[in-house]
Amino acid sequence: MVILHYAGISDNHASGVSVVVPQIINSMRFTEQVALYNYGTECSAIQAPAVLLSSRAYSDDYHTFPQPFSHPDIVIFHSPFGLPRMTGICKRLKKDRIPYVIVPHGCFSEAAMKKKWLKKRLAMALFFRQAFENADAIQYLCENERGMSVVKHRSIIVPNGIEIPPAIDRRCESVRSIVFIGRKDIYHKGIDILIQGCAKIKSLLVNSGVTVRLYGPGDEAQNRTVSGMISENGLDEVVINMPGIFGGDKAEVLSSADLFVLTSRSEGQPIAVLEALSYSLPVLVTPGTGFFEEVKENHCGIPVELSTDQIAEGIAKAVKNPEAMRSASKNAYSYACRAYSWDHVAALASEKYQEVCDEKNRRV
Repeated sequence: MVILHYAGISDNHASGVSVVVPQIINSMRFTEQVALYNYGTECSAIQAPAVLLSSRAYSDDYHTFPQPFSHPDIVIFHSPFGLPRMTGICKRLKKDRIPYVIVPHGCFSEAAMKKKWLKKRLAMALFFRQAFENADAIQYLCENERGMSVVKHRSIIVPNGIEIPPAIDRRCESVRSIVFIGRKDIYHKGIDILIQGCAKIKSLLVNSGVTVRLYGPGDEAQNRTVSGMISENGLDEVVINMPGIFGGDKAEVLSSADLFVLTSRSEGQPIAVLEALSYSLPVLVTPGTGFFEEVKENHCGIPVELSTDQIAEGIAKAVKNPEAMRSASKNAYSYACRAYSWDHVAALASEKYQEVCDEKNRRV
Protein backbone atom coordinates (compact mmCIF):
# COMPACT_ATOMS: atom_id res chain seq x y z
CA MET A 1 0.00 0.00 0.00
CA VAL A 2 1.25 3.51 -0.88
CA ILE A 3 0.47 5.83 2.03
CA LEU A 4 1.00 9.60 1.92
CA HIS A 5 0.83 11.65 5.13
CA TYR A 6 0.37 15.44 5.32
CA ALA A 7 1.47 17.01 8.62
CA GLY A 8 3.06 20.15 10.01
CA ILE A 9 6.04 18.76 11.90
CA SER A 10 8.92 20.35 13.78
CA ASP A 11 11.71 18.98 15.93
CA ASN A 12 9.89 20.27 19.03
CA HIS A 13 9.78 17.31 21.43
CA ALA A 14 7.00 19.00 23.43
CA SER A 15 4.64 18.66 20.45
CA GLY A 16 2.72 15.41 20.55
CA VAL A 17 1.99 15.45 16.82
CA SER A 18 5.66 16.09 15.99
CA VAL A 19 6.61 13.05 18.07
CA VAL A 20 3.84 10.65 17.05
CA VAL A 21 3.61 11.17 13.29
CA PRO A 22 7.27 10.29 12.54
CA GLN A 23 6.95 7.27 14.84
CA ILE A 24 3.99 5.77 12.98
CA ILE A 25 5.65 6.47 9.61
CA ASN A 26 8.92 4.88 10.71
CA SER A 27 7.04 1.87 12.11
CA MET A 28 5.27 1.28 8.78
CA ARG A 29 8.24 1.90 6.51
CA PHE A 30 9.24 -1.76 6.02
CA THR A 31 5.73 -3.10 5.33
CA GLU A 32 4.24 -0.21 3.31
CA GLN A 33 5.49 2.48 0.92
CA VAL A 34 5.08 5.57 3.08
CA ALA A 35 5.95 9.27 2.80
CA LEU A 36 5.43 12.47 4.78
CA TYR A 37 4.76 15.83 3.15
CA ASN A 38 5.87 18.20 5.91
CA TYR A 39 4.42 21.69 5.73
CA GLY A 40 5.96 22.50 9.11
CA THR A 41 9.35 23.99 9.93
CA GLU A 42 11.62 20.97 9.95
CA CYS A 43 11.77 17.25 10.64
CA SER A 44 14.85 15.10 11.12
CA ALA A 45 13.07 12.03 12.49
CA ILE A 46 11.92 10.27 9.29
CA GLN A 47 14.01 7.19 8.56
CA ALA A 48 14.63 5.52 5.19
CA PRO A 49 13.08 3.83 3.31
CA ALA A 50 10.25 6.18 4.35
CA VAL A 51 10.35 9.38 2.27
CA LEU A 52 10.35 12.96 3.57
CA LEU A 53 8.91 15.57 1.18
CA SER A 54 9.70 19.06 2.41
CA SER A 55 7.56 22.10 1.63
CA ARG A 56 10.83 23.84 0.74
CA ALA A 57 11.27 21.45 -2.19
CA TYR A 58 7.68 20.67 -3.21
CA SER A 59 4.32 22.38 -3.39
CA ASP A 60 1.50 20.67 -1.52
CA ASP A 61 0.06 19.26 -4.78
CA TYR A 62 0.65 15.51 -4.59
CA HIS A 63 0.66 15.31 -8.39
CA THR A 64 4.14 16.91 -8.27
CA PHE A 65 5.55 14.33 -5.85
CA PRO A 66 7.91 11.57 -7.01
CA GLN A 67 6.42 8.19 -7.87
CA PRO A 68 4.62 6.36 -6.36
CA PHE A 69 3.42 9.19 -4.11
CA SER A 70 2.02 11.25 -6.98
CA HIS A 71 -0.87 8.78 -7.00
CA PRO A 72 -1.01 7.15 -3.54
CA ASP A 73 -3.46 4.49 -2.44
CA ILE A 74 -4.53 6.59 0.55
CA VAL A 75 -3.77 10.01 2.06
CA ILE A 76 -3.67 10.80 5.79
CA PHE A 77 -4.12 14.40 7.00
CA HIS A 78 -2.90 15.19 10.53
CA SER A 79 -4.27 18.18 12.55
CA PRO A 80 -6.17 19.49 9.52
CA PHE A 81 -6.65 23.11 10.62
CA GLY A 82 -2.92 23.65 10.08
CA LEU A 83 -3.08 23.17 6.28
CA PRO A 84 -5.01 26.09 4.70
CA ARG A 85 -5.02 24.54 1.20
CA MET A 86 -6.35 21.22 2.45
CA THR A 87 -9.78 21.81 0.91
CA GLY A 88 -8.27 22.07 -2.57
CA ILE A 89 -6.18 18.94 -2.06
CA CYS A 90 -9.26 17.03 -0.90
CA LYS A 91 -11.17 18.08 -4.02
CA ARG A 92 -8.35 16.73 -6.20
CA LEU A 93 -8.30 13.49 -4.21
CA LYS A 94 -12.03 13.06 -4.68
CA LYS A 95 -11.66 13.67 -8.43
CA ASP A 96 -8.82 11.12 -8.59
CA ARG A 97 -10.89 8.67 -6.47
CA ILE A 98 -8.16 8.45 -3.83
CA PRO A 99 -9.47 7.87 -0.28
CA TYR A 100 -8.32 10.14 2.51
CA VAL A 101 -8.41 10.00 6.30
CA ILE A 102 -8.35 12.95 8.72
CA VAL A 103 -6.54 12.52 12.05
CA PRO A 104 -7.61 15.45 14.29
CA HIS A 105 -5.23 14.69 17.22
CA GLY A 106 -7.81 16.09 19.63
CA CYS A 107 -8.71 19.24 17.67
CA PHE A 108 -12.31 18.08 17.01
CA SER A 109 -13.19 17.77 20.70
CA GLU A 110 -15.74 20.12 22.23
CA ALA A 111 -13.08 21.45 24.62
CA ALA A 112 -10.58 22.12 21.81
CA MET A 113 -13.22 23.81 19.66
CA LYS A 114 -13.97 26.24 22.50
CA LYS A 115 -10.44 27.62 22.26
CA LYS A 116 -10.49 30.44 19.70
CA TRP A 117 -13.99 29.13 19.06
CA LEU A 118 -15.11 31.86 16.66
CA LYS A 119 -12.09 31.43 14.40
CA LYS A 120 -12.48 27.64 14.39
CA ARG A 121 -16.24 27.68 13.83
CA LEU A 122 -15.82 30.07 10.89
CA ALA A 123 -13.02 27.94 9.47
CA MET A 124 -15.17 24.84 9.86
CA ALA A 125 -18.18 26.47 8.20
CA LEU A 126 -16.44 28.39 5.42
CA PHE A 127 -13.37 26.39 4.46
CA PHE A 128 -13.14 22.89 5.91
CA ARG A 129 -16.66 21.49 6.21
CA GLN A 130 -16.82 19.91 2.75
CA ALA A 131 -13.35 18.39 3.17
CA PHE A 132 -14.37 16.91 6.53
CA GLU A 133 -17.72 15.64 5.28
CA ASN A 134 -16.15 13.98 2.23
CA ALA A 135 -13.42 12.25 4.24
CA ASP A 136 -13.49 8.48 3.88
CA ALA A 137 -12.76 8.20 7.61
CA ILE A 138 -11.95 10.26 10.69
CA GLN A 139 -9.21 8.55 12.70
CA TYR A 140 -9.50 8.84 16.46
CA LEU A 141 -7.01 7.70 19.05
CA CYS A 142 -9.57 6.13 21.37
CA GLU A 143 -13.28 5.85 22.07
CA ASN A 144 -12.96 8.71 24.55
CA GLU A 145 -11.75 11.10 21.84
CA ARG A 146 -14.47 9.95 19.43
CA GLY A 147 -17.14 10.44 22.07
CA MET A 148 -15.98 14.01 22.81
CA SER A 149 -15.74 14.96 19.14
CA VAL A 150 -18.03 17.26 17.18
CA VAL A 151 -17.38 15.08 14.09
CA LYS A 152 -18.21 11.38 14.31
CA HIS A 153 -19.07 10.05 10.82
CA ARG A 154 -17.22 7.06 9.34
CA SER A 155 -14.63 6.92 12.12
CA ILE A 156 -11.85 4.43 12.83
CA ILE A 157 -9.76 3.92 15.96
CA VAL A 158 -5.95 3.74 15.81
CA PRO A 159 -4.16 4.58 19.07
CA ASN A 160 -0.83 6.23 19.63
CA GLY A 161 2.09 3.91 20.25
CA ILE A 162 5.19 3.99 22.37
CA GLU A 163 8.73 2.68 22.21
CA ILE A 164 8.92 0.00 24.89
CA PRO A 165 12.06 0.24 27.09
CA PRO A 166 13.48 -2.74 29.00
CA ALA A 167 11.31 -3.85 31.92
CA ILE A 168 11.95 -2.17 35.26
CA ASP A 169 11.68 -4.24 38.44
CA ARG A 170 10.03 -1.78 40.84
CA ARG A 171 10.26 -3.00 44.40
CA CYS A 172 8.48 0.14 45.66
CA GLU A 173 8.88 -0.17 49.42
CA SER A 174 7.08 3.18 49.72
CA VAL A 175 5.45 5.74 47.42
CA ARG A 176 7.38 8.97 47.83
CA SER A 177 7.99 10.34 44.33
CA ILE A 178 4.87 11.36 42.41
CA VAL A 179 5.24 13.04 39.02
CA PHE A 180 3.07 14.91 36.56
CA ILE A 181 4.45 15.42 33.04
CA GLY A 182 2.57 17.65 30.63
CA ARG A 183 2.04 21.18 29.40
CA LYS A 184 1.30 23.80 32.07
CA ASP A 185 -2.19 24.25 30.68
CA ILE A 186 -3.81 24.61 34.08
CA TYR A 187 -7.45 24.05 33.12
CA HIS A 188 -6.96 21.50 30.33
CA LYS A 189 -4.55 19.34 32.35
CA GLY A 190 -6.47 19.75 35.61
CA ILE A 191 -3.44 21.12 37.47
CA ASP A 192 -5.70 23.26 39.64
CA ILE A 193 -7.69 20.21 40.82
CA LEU A 194 -4.49 18.24 41.39
CA ILE A 195 -3.00 20.94 43.60
CA GLN A 196 -6.25 21.29 45.57
CA GLY A 197 -6.36 17.50 46.00
CA CYS A 198 -2.83 17.52 47.40
CA ALA A 199 -3.82 20.28 49.82
CA LYS A 200 -6.55 18.02 51.29
CA ILE A 201 -3.96 15.41 52.29
CA LYS A 202 -1.05 17.75 53.03
CA SER A 203 -0.30 16.23 56.43
CA LEU A 204 -0.13 12.70 54.98
CA LEU A 205 2.20 13.82 52.20
CA VAL A 206 4.48 15.73 54.57
CA ASN A 207 4.59 12.96 57.18
CA SER A 208 5.28 10.32 54.51
CA GLY A 209 8.04 12.35 52.84
CA VAL A 210 6.13 12.53 49.53
CA THR A 211 6.95 15.07 46.84
CA VAL A 212 4.73 15.83 43.82
CA ARG A 213 6.77 17.27 40.96
CA LEU A 214 4.99 19.02 38.10
CA TYR A 215 7.20 18.75 35.01
CA GLY A 216 6.29 20.54 31.82
CA PRO A 217 6.80 23.47 29.49
CA GLY A 218 4.86 26.65 30.18
CA ASP A 219 5.12 30.36 29.56
CA GLU A 220 5.96 32.88 32.26
CA ALA A 221 2.31 33.54 33.12
CA GLN A 222 1.45 29.84 33.40
CA ASN A 223 4.43 29.08 35.64
CA ARG A 224 3.67 32.10 37.81
CA THR A 225 0.07 30.94 38.22
CA VAL A 226 1.07 27.35 39.06
CA SER A 227 3.66 28.50 41.61
CA GLY A 228 1.10 30.90 43.10
CA MET A 229 -1.46 28.11 43.51
CA ILE A 230 1.13 25.93 45.23
CA SER A 231 1.99 28.69 47.70
CA GLU A 232 -1.63 29.69 48.31
CA ASN A 233 -2.36 26.11 49.36
CA GLY A 234 0.68 25.95 51.65
CA LEU A 235 2.32 23.21 49.59
CA ASP A 236 5.76 24.66 48.85
CA GLU A 237 7.51 21.79 50.64
CA VAL A 238 5.40 19.13 48.89
CA VAL A 239 4.45 20.24 45.35
CA ILE A 240 7.32 21.48 43.18
CA ASN A 241 6.90 23.34 39.88
CA MET A 242 9.52 22.00 37.45
CA PRO A 243 10.48 22.85 33.84
CA GLY A 244 9.79 20.54 30.92
CA ILE A 245 11.93 17.42 30.55
CA PHE A 246 12.78 15.41 27.46
CA GLY A 247 14.87 12.50 26.27
CA GLY A 248 17.19 10.98 28.83
CA ASP A 249 16.06 13.35 31.59
CA LYS A 250 12.46 12.23 31.17
CA ALA A 251 13.50 8.58 31.10
CA GLU A 252 15.40 9.04 34.37
CA VAL A 253 12.39 10.68 36.06
CA LEU A 254 9.99 7.97 34.87
CA SER A 255 12.41 5.25 35.96
CA SER A 256 12.82 6.61 39.48
CA ALA A 257 9.26 7.81 40.25
CA ASP A 258 6.69 5.75 42.18
CA LEU A 259 3.45 7.11 40.72
CA PHE A 260 2.47 9.13 37.64
CA VAL A 261 -0.56 11.45 37.80
CA LEU A 262 -2.58 13.09 35.03
CA THR A 263 -5.83 14.77 36.01
CA SER A 264 -6.92 16.21 32.67
CA ARG A 265 -10.42 17.49 32.00
CA SER A 266 -10.21 16.50 28.33
CA GLU A 267 -7.60 14.72 26.20
CA GLY A 268 -7.29 12.73 23.01
CA GLN A 269 -4.78 10.14 24.12
CA PRO A 270 -1.87 11.69 26.03
CA ILE A 271 1.56 10.27 25.21
CA ALA A 272 2.72 10.93 28.78
CA VAL A 273 0.45 8.18 30.15
CA LEU A 274 1.72 5.70 27.54
CA GLU A 275 5.30 6.58 28.47
CA ALA A 276 4.58 6.06 32.16
CA LEU A 277 3.00 2.66 31.52
CA SER A 278 5.94 1.60 29.35
CA TYR A 279 8.29 2.43 32.25
CA SER A 280 6.32 0.12 34.56
CA LEU A 281 5.00 3.16 36.39
CA PRO A 282 1.52 2.96 37.96
CA VAL A 283 -0.73 5.82 36.87
CA LEU A 284 -3.46 7.84 38.55
CA VAL A 285 -5.80 9.13 35.85
CA THR A 286 -9.17 10.84 35.45
CA PRO A 287 -11.84 10.01 32.79
CA GLY A 288 -10.74 13.00 30.69
CA THR A 289 -7.36 11.42 30.00
CA GLY A 290 -8.95 8.67 27.93
CA PHE A 291 -7.27 5.96 30.01
CA PHE A 292 -9.76 5.67 32.87
CA GLU A 293 -11.39 2.41 31.77
CA GLU A 294 -8.13 0.85 30.54
CA VAL A 295 -6.40 1.49 33.86
CA LYS A 296 -9.40 0.10 35.71
CA GLU A 297 -9.74 -3.04 33.57
CA ASN A 298 -6.01 -3.84 33.44
CA HIS A 299 -5.25 -3.00 37.10
CA CYS A 300 -2.31 -0.77 36.23
CA GLY A 301 -3.01 2.16 38.50
CA ILE A 302 -5.72 4.20 40.18
CA PRO A 303 -8.65 5.55 38.14
CA VAL A 304 -10.37 8.49 39.89
CA GLU A 305 -13.14 10.90 39.03
CA LEU A 306 -12.24 14.53 38.40
CA SER A 307 -12.75 15.99 41.87
CA THR A 308 -10.45 17.18 44.61
CA ASP A 309 -11.82 14.55 47.01
CA GLN A 310 -11.32 11.66 44.56
CA ILE A 311 -7.82 12.78 43.60
CA ALA A 312 -6.87 13.21 47.26
CA GLU A 313 -8.25 9.74 48.09
CA GLY A 314 -6.46 8.19 45.11
CA ILE A 315 -3.07 9.64 46.02
CA ALA A 316 -3.58 8.65 49.66
CA LYS A 317 -4.44 5.11 48.55
CA ALA A 318 -1.19 4.86 46.60
CA VAL A 319 0.90 6.23 49.48
CA LYS A 320 -0.68 3.84 52.00
CA ASN A 321 -0.52 0.73 49.77
CA PRO A 322 2.92 0.29 48.18
CA GLU A 323 2.26 -3.42 47.72
CA ALA A 324 -0.68 -2.64 45.45
CA MET A 325 1.56 -0.26 43.48
CA ARG A 326 4.12 -3.04 42.96
CA SER A 327 1.42 -5.18 41.40
CA ALA A 328 0.14 -2.25 39.31
CA SER A 329 3.69 -1.65 38.08
CA LYS A 330 3.94 -5.14 36.55
CA ASN A 331 0.48 -4.83 35.03
CA ALA A 332 1.36 -1.42 33.54
CA TYR A 333 4.36 -2.77 31.64
CA SER A 334 2.53 -5.87 30.46
CA TYR A 335 -0.38 -3.81 29.15
CA ALA A 336 1.89 -1.29 27.37
CA CYS A 337 3.70 -4.11 25.56
CA ARG A 338 0.47 -5.83 24.61
CA ALA A 339 -1.54 -2.83 23.40
CA TYR A 340 0.79 0.05 22.54
CA SER A 341 4.06 -1.14 21.01
CA TRP A 342 4.65 0.62 17.69
CA ASP A 343 4.73 -2.70 15.84
CA HIS A 344 1.23 -3.45 17.10
CA VAL A 345 -0.05 0.05 16.28
CA ALA A 346 1.55 0.05 12.81
CA ALA A 347 -0.06 -3.30 11.96
CA LEU A 348 -3.45 -2.03 13.16
CA ALA A 349 -3.08 1.20 11.13
CA SER A 350 -2.26 -0.79 7.98
CA GLU A 351 -5.30 -2.98 8.55
CA LYS A 352 -7.63 0.01 9.06
CA TYR A 353 -6.26 1.90 6.03
CA GLN A 354 -6.72 -1.17 3.84
CA GLU A 355 -10.32 -1.41 5.04
CA VAL A 356 -10.86 2.25 4.11
CA CYS A 357 -9.40 1.63 0.64
CA ASP A 358 -11.54 -1.47 0.14
CA GLU A 359 -14.67 0.40 1.19
CA LYS A 360 -13.81 3.24 -1.22
CA ASN A 361 -13.44 0.76 -4.06
CA ARG A 362 -16.81 -0.81 -3.25
CA ARG A 363 -18.53 2.60 -3.28
CA VAL A 364 -16.87 3.55 -6.57
